[in-house]
Amino acid sequence: MKKIILILLVTVPLLGFGQVDINSLENTSWELTQSNGDEKIIIIQGDRYFKYLKGRVRSDDYKGNVGQLFGDETFTWNIKRNNITFSFNNGFKIYRGDINSEENFISGTWTNDKKDSGAWFGVKIE
Repeated sequence: MKKIILILLVTVPLLGFGQVDINSLENTSWELTQSNGDEKIIIIQGDRYFKYLKGRVRSDDYKGNVGQLFGDETFTWNIKRNNITFSFNNGFKIYRGDINSEENFISGTWTNDKKDSGAWFGVKIE
């Protein structure tokens, strides 16, 4: 009996608590900041695609194109429970993060195909 209770205590919270509804994220915007200070605004669309507006760039890489809007079918997003993934340009850069239960803050890590990586966080734009 103790084993059953232990199993239930461990598994029941994983069955849906903290699960984010995909529809609640569609058509929302997020201000994302990388650990190096680079910023962008993500616009999540309802078709699993997203666009982003390139913001302030603090790193020496990619200082051009500030203020430009990017996004097409190679910019995709997905969510499972509270884990969100943004894939830029067919996976050239990938952001993975966890969204909080209020669905207004995301934090995680990013990597790119040049083996660069770092932390990031995002705040929902109301």
